[in-house]
Amino acid sequence: VEEQDDRVVFNLLQLCASTNRGQSATLDQRYEIENAISDLEFSNPTPNAAMSEALNGEWRLVYASESMTRSSPFFWGFRKAFDGMSQPLPLLPGDLSEALFAITDGLPFQRVGTVVQTITGAGTNGTGTLESSVEVTLRVFDALIPPQNGFVTTTSKFEADGPNSLRLTVQDTAVKRSTWAQLPVVGALVDGATFPTREAFERVRAGSSEVVMEVSYLSAAL
Repeated sequence: VEEQDDRVVFNLLQLCASTNRGQSATLDQRYEIENAISDLEFSNPTPNAAMSEALNGEWRLVYASESMTRSSPFFWGFRKAFDGMSQPLPLLPGDLSEALFAITDGLPFQRVGTVVQTITGAGTNGTGTLESSVEVTLRVFDALIPPQNGFVTTTSKFEADGPNSLRLTVQDTAVKRSTWAQLPVVGALVDGATFPTREAFERVRAGSSEVVMEVSYLSAAL
């Protein structure tokens, strides 16, 4: 079973890499990827994965079924905060949160790079910290302004919520390790600023800063 899982993991990682982490996957490729994921989940080698110390460390995104930015708990809480709210514009999705996502996804001059979740404190007393970091590069006019990049980082506290899930409370969001400070106007707005995500979400809808993350497969490689 272990050798079979190793082959599945190898093929899965190859397919994810060849489709830009799923962003350019065809329907057939997406079907193949998600079948491989289901096979691995069925043979999960780590029982009580959400309570395991093996969960600690830096985990890099290799596949996303939607925009890679959605791997951040910020967007999970955002969806929860605005769930059921609609918007009137006919060319955008009717759901307010999905309409806003469509606008930000369509912004020109931006590219998503490395996406990482860093987990500490798992497997000790069941509580810890998850830091989600999404690298964003802005390219406006390279001849005048070199490409600028920064890591949009959301910090969450978590506690085990059963053997295979974590209950996260989103805390705050900031741009870290950024060169954006060199940009006029934008730099002054983002450099060193921290957005109080938890308080903002709770003002929109009580309880929306709390989200759940499922840990359906955990091994040394994936």
